[in-house]
Amino acid sequence: MITNDLQTFIKKNIIDKNINSKYLETGFLEGRSAFEMLSLGFKKVVSIEIDENFVKEGEKKFSTFIKDQRLEIVKGDSAEKIPKYFSDEFDVIFLDAHGTTEKDLKGKSAPLERELKFILNKGLKDHQLLIIDDYIKIKHFYLFAYNGYDWRYLVRKTKNLIKKFDKNIYEIPYKNNSFLLVVGNDYKFSKNYFKNLFFKIYNLGFFSKYFIFLIKRIIKFYLKKILKKQV
Repeated sequence: MITNDLQTFIKKNIIDKNINSKYLETGFLEGRSAFEMLSLGFKKVVSIEIDENFVKEGEKKFSTFIKDQRLEIVKGDSAEKIPKYFSDEFDVIFLDAHGTTEKDLKGKSAPLERELKFILNKGLKDHQLLIIDDYIKIKHFYLFAYNGYDWRYLVRKTKNLIKKFDKNIYEIPYKNNSFLLVVGNDYKFSKNYFKNLFFKIYNLGFFSKYFIFLIKRIIKFYLKKILKKQV
């Protein structure tokens, strides 16, 4: 789900000026964001989803949009599908942070990391917007990821990749999360400072909760080391 402020920006600067505007996203899930973008006015939405059940349900639920060729749901790994579907034709690209049920993540790359590398090499044009979801959890992955048992363990290199984009970059906080917006040079984006400040303060409670978890993990780690030495 994209915040109302960002939807307004997209509607005013992209959709209202281009009746053939297109939207590409990774992570269809139940189709909520795809439906929002269709309702906002995008001519075409392409959504990449790895879970076959979500794809099948989406094809039933949004069959009218699919028949009208306004929606295309692509089954597969988004990191593998992005090279085929990404192009200059898409005005907005939304990248999900991606979850995982795998246990051993060491030595692996996040789908988001591979997607960003491809887009960097391909080049983000001035008329394109790139939106990255769950950025607050990517930025502060150390509060969540440990022992390789969490998807956020995989996104440690993501911040360095983002810095390589020669574009204006904005973090847009909302309740317990944030988007990262990479803005092409064709647009001027004005942050809502008061709203952003409100959510930054609000999210301190979110941080404190996970910071306590982090302290507990550190204590537990050192207790184990001490006990091993004593054996």
